[in-house]
Amino acid sequence: MPHKRAKRTLREKQRTQSGRRASRKRRKSEGKDGGEGKSKLRIQPGESMAHFNRRVEDSMRGDVRVAMKNSSALARKVRKGEEATSKATKTTKKGAPAPRKQKPEEFERLSTSTPRRLNDIVHAPPELKKLPRGAKQRPKSSDAAANGEGAASLRQGALSMAQKAMLDEERLKAINMYREMKKAKAGG
Repeated sequence: MPHKRAKRTLREKQRTQSGRRASRKRRKSEGKDGGEGKSKLRIQPGESMAHFNRRVEDSMRGDVRVAMKNSSALARKVRKGEEATSKATKTTKKGAPAPRKQKPEEFERLSTSTPRRLNDIVHAPPELKKLPRGAKQRPKSSDAAANGEGAASLRQGALSMAQKAMLDEERLKAINMYREMKKAKAGG
């Protein structure tokens, strides 16, 4: 079968017959790596993984340094090329600089009345200069008097002293009932 690999003995015979090819390949591989190929790095008996990793990194350190220098040099060339083309496009035929395009920031700042940070200490309630959407205008004192409602309509949320006393009593009753309920659960 032609797609199958030949036996090792047959392959070795063919290699020895073509002698020159094998010796050339061997010389090239020995010349590049100084006798030992980097692909031949294998863990040695009794060697820990940490020592093996260090040995591999030491052997590849030079190649990594060269690659990093080449990439940084290439990046510098690209950057210089971009700057040169951008300068050429910015200046018009007359030599006057072209109008600059504003680059959008990654997170553009919006001019809103929202706080910039969380957990800010608030010293006063917000001042509403405009009514929120859907809110109705409050009647002014002259409009309320004209309708016959008087100043009581302006103070709909205000409580009288009697109402405050009643609310305080109800609050105390609710607190006492809650405390009794907790005692009953804890004791029973």
